Amino acid sequence: MEAYNIIKGTLFLVLLVTGIPGNLLISSVFFFAFITRIPLLLTEIIIFKITIINLLLILTRGLPVTLFLVFDLKNLFGDNGCKVIMYLARVSRAMAICSTCILVCIQCIILSPSSSRLFALKMKLSHYTLIAFNFVLILNMATEIGPPVFTTSELNSTDLEYTFYFGYCVVNFRDYITIMTSLFTLVSRDAIFVVMMASASANIMVMLLRHSKQIKRVKKDIKSTKNSAEIKAAKTVVILASLYVIFIGFETTILLYQVTVSRRIHPIVSDVRHFFSVCYASVFPSVVVISNKRIQSCAKCLF
Repeated sequence: MEAYNIIKGTLFLVLLVTGIPGNLLISSVFFFAFITRIPLLLTEIIIFKITIINLLLILTRGLPVTLFLVFDLKNLFGDNGCKVIMYLARVSRAMAICSTCILVCIQCIILSPSSSRLFALKMKLSHYTLIAFNFVLILNMATEIGPPVFTTSELNSTDLEYTFYFGYCVVNFRDYITIMTSLFTLVSRDAIFVVMMASASANIMVMLLRHSKQIKRVKKDIKSTKNSAEIKAAKTVVILASLYVIFIGFETTILLYQVTVSRRIHPIVSDVRHFFSVCYASVFPSVVVISNKRIQSCAKCLF
């Protein structure tokens, strides 16, 4: 078991080493652009917000595991601290899903042709984006209140049937009805936003393929730099959405297996699910940095 903890701690440490500096780099570049009044695409503004959410997710999910396993730091937070950490971790995870969904939907609207019904939304896109963010923030803060109530700092029972043990904190749902209620809320919300994300991504792909010849002409046109940037951003958004669907798919499948098939929360299986929940926050910066010339330029200046 000691070897397993070393491997597990190393993997989470890798997520921290890649995720924290990458998200900090992106958020710093966009924040500097914002305060110096450098124009940003709407998708870049949303990406900036997602990097902040990613940092919160890594700090509340990845960092505690690493401190517990690699540095053997136990009872870090106490019962109240664990409730706060768990609440922030779950809200940031939910916001990551919803924000990525908003990013994909916004990009789909930006690329929509004038004949599309979505074209009419372009004029007030910034306004609608703010409303969407506020809505999902309130939604997620409200729906994630339950699980932290059952969170403690120590494992008080050997019965792990309805218990998620993370080492640094424990979530004990006590009975089948409670855990199924929490599962139904989580999966239902995730499914809605993942389906929206996948549908918008598919729509973007169709538009890019349908207008590929026009896109090539646009790229050759010196006056159409903005359009070219939007097309490149669209491709990046599709990649990000695809990665998120993959990671969230693995995580949700494992969770459903634990609760409905296994009927026992095996610690190792739970660790795998926990790992996948942080993966996107660490992979996200690499995709954005590779695709964004502004960030590449700043990175070259720094390093």
